[in-house]
Amino acid sequence: MPGHDYRAWNCPQRVWNSIDEFLTGDKWLDGIHTILTDGVPLDLLIHGAPFVAGMRVIPVFFSGAVTDRANKQSPFFSGLGLARTEGFPAICVADPAISLEPDLGLAWYSGHPRHPTPELLVRVLRGIADRARCELLLVGGSGGGFAALYYGQALGPSASVLVWNPQTDFLEYEESATRKYLGVLLPEVDLAADGAAFRNEAAELLRVRGQPHSVLPTATAGMRPRRLLYLQNASDWHVSRHAAPFLEAVGSSELGRGFHRTGADGGLLWFGNWGSGHEPAPRELIAFAVKALLDPSWSPTELPGELATSPFADFVDPASAPRALREPVPELRVLAQSDGKALRVKASLDDVESGTGQITFAFYVYSGHERIAVRWYKSAGSYIHDEISGKSATRVLAFVRDGFGRQLPVREIPVVPGKSIYVLGSCVSRDAFELARRDDLFLAGYLARSSLASAFDTARPPAAVAEFLGKLSSTWQRRMVENDLHRRAVRLLSEARFDGLLLDLIDERFSLLEVEGALVTASVEFRKTHYPVDQHRLVPPGSAEHLKAWEKGVDRLLTVVRLRPVIVNRVFWATRDDHGNFLADQEKIGRHNEMLAKMYVYLEGQVTAFINYPDDLLVADSKHKWGVSPFHYIGLMYEHTTSELHRLVQSDFLPDRS
Repeated sequence: MPGHDYRAWNCPQRVWNSIDEFLTGDKWLDGIHTILTDGVPLDLLIHGAPFVAGMRVIPVFFSGAVTDRANKQSPFFSGLGLARTEGFPAICVADPAISLEPDLGLAWYSGHPRHPTPELLVRVLRGIADRARCELLLVGGSGGGFAALYYGQALGPSASVLVWNPQTDFLEYEESATRKYLGVLLPEVDLAADGAAFRNEAAELLRVRGQPHSVLPTATAGMRPRRLLYLQNASDWHVSRHAAPFLEAVGSSELGRGFHRTGADGGLLWFGNWGSGHEPAPRELIAFAVKALLDPSWSPTELPGELATSPFADFVDPASAPRALREPVPELRVLAQSDGKALRVKASLDDVESGTGQITFAFYVYSGHERIAVRWYKSAGSYIHDEISGKSATRVLAFVRDGFGRQLPVREIPVVPGKSIYVLGSCVSRDAFELARRDDLFLAGYLARSSLASAFDTARPPAAVAEFLGKLSSTWQRRMVENDLHRRAVRLLSEARFDGLLLDLIDERFSLLEVEGALVTASVEFRKTHYPVDQHRLVPPGSAEHLKAWEKGVDRLLTVVRLRPVIVNRVFWATRDDHGNFLADQEKIGRHNEMLAKMYVYLEGQVTAFINYPDDLLVADSKHKWGVSPFHYIGLMYEHTTSELHRLVQSDFLPDRS
């Protein structure tokens, strides 16, 4: 056929003069089958003798965008390589519009002025399913995914669908590709119009012509395939523009961990994490899914359980999966504090962990009626604005979008005076800001899991030690160990803005590791790196050598923070829990409390103030969120911490250290 190069596929070709001739002809053997439809070829490539084998489910592959289109000859097929490698039969379908237009690389199988593709292809696919008495498994990604969804909904119970990162409305795709295609399909459309006007005009012209641009109307009408497995990379911009509207149209229920039932009994949409952006699903994952769907009794809703023991378990990442915030919407909490030099804004949603669900926050900052700063949508709910002289912030507007791009009600709050606290220590002090929250205290920063002896050691461990950090899966744990190894405390504290430094010494409980003359805190997190600790000398906590190194760290810390207030959280390990029961290992508790007592004596006269506690507050909480421990205390203890901290950081109370 003109413009086609069938030789590139190195397989037999059979030409049929009409769709009826193809559907009523003899057995469909392997090779390219060219069906002439008003003189325009509709090309199918059959591989693996699916009809001879009497398969109950036959995969049908649709191609996505064709890259480097100018240097290639049509027809274009996708899926053949996968079928050959994995050993299953398949039918591959070429898009006639791409064959007809040498400048097109993507046409979504939606038709051409010379070829009503949707109508004709539905006839062909339905005829194949009826004659072979089989189910068709329509497979495609991106633009091919749009085709698989559209034809799967048109075929209904005769088809199942497997797609990854599909478009569900090609007018919402990249504008350059859409304009190129519509310039061919709808020459009368105003290509000079701006994006919104262009899409609206194109949508109306397509509606009048009866040509599809969206699968959502058919999804809403309930025309659905028998089974659907929709794989969506969580960081793809398609989430809000394509996946979210699809879930809304079909009706869905969230199953957790990034899985959504799509409303039909056999439908599942999975927000996985296998790459960045519009990264297609890995070839191995597609093969896994195709083989599962070749069994007509297999339901996509079985996938979440099967992934747990599969090579693809790491692609299940609940934190990265977008979350829809439906009624009742979690309460938006916003705090805006100013110390006259900087405005600190912090926003959070009840019952939503920070940094999860692709939930993003934006802020407008006003001085009176003048907007003086904007922070656009980011996952971080915190924002610092350096105030300009004469334009002090008076109010803040906070905006939130859920993981599907829906905007929640805007919250406006006044700016209040506040004090910022930097915590250098452990969860003992950090938890107070969460468990006993006050609107007038702001956490400016947090450094933990590091003894002052290593954090402020002037010697650095060799670079080879940091090579073991890749064993830590937790970003926070890795950052804390990195801070210790790279001696970042000096820089972080020097650059940070805070009204007071809250110091607690609970993380002095770890041994010190000497590596080529440098000290490293042998914390639980450091040991998880599997660094060969047993090949080096350990300095036990509370030993004379440890205390001497710690004192040097204290001296350097006080030099770094200079005259800024330092408040010591004078806590001791608890001996009993809130039921009056003695905690395990009383000897160890006593040993660490003895070490802490010596350290507090050393700090007397060198720091600004201490937070002291009555004995009845230093009690372990049997239901603490981190578990029972001598330094996981009852709630009243944390309330005492923030109450005393608030009292101490008032400007009239705390003198500068001289």
